[in-house]
Amino acid sequence: MGENEANTQEETSAKPIALEEARLQIGDLINLQAQLSDRVERYSVRLLGMAKGRSVLVTTPMVDGHYLLMREGQSLILRAFSGKSAYAFPTQILKTVNTPYPYLHLAYPREVRSLVVRKGARANVNVICAITHCDGTPMQAAGALVNMSVGGALMVAKTPPGKKGQRLSITFKVMLNG
Repeated sequence: MGENEANTQEETSAKPIALEEARLQIGDLINLQAQLSDRVERYSVRLLGMAKGRSVLVTTPMVDGHYLLMREGQSLILRAFSGKSAYAFPTQILKTVNTPYPYLHLAYPREVRSLVVRKGARANVNVICAITHCDGTPMQAAGALVNMSVGGALMVAKTPPGKKGQRLSITFKVMLNG
């Protein structure tokens, strides 16, 4: 069985759960998906907190160092990973707040769709890395690994080093057991 086949088999049943069961942590990186008139956009934000039954608080998305103008009532889909599962739920912006810093209040979901997608859990890390190749072509770019598991890692970078489906080669240093 190839690696892609094994990954496909890891995806098991989707089931509805309460948001509290997702065990999302303050500071977790999550995605907000917005349906624009001609395309779908995804923005990475951080979870700031939750008021059960009332709202989910997240940072305001930034693009090129500038906060996006988000409008109250805008519909979004919140997507997150925690442990071995992916979570998603539709929401809308209840309130945009600009002081003391920009953040959003999102509608609290009645239920969340949960899908087990990994055999192993991921560990949150903060490891600087160098991107050395994209599809075999040499390049020089920087990024940071923000979580890792036996089967993969999540890397963030200021600008995308390639396109979806392209293979990246990265280097990084880690210290194990001192």
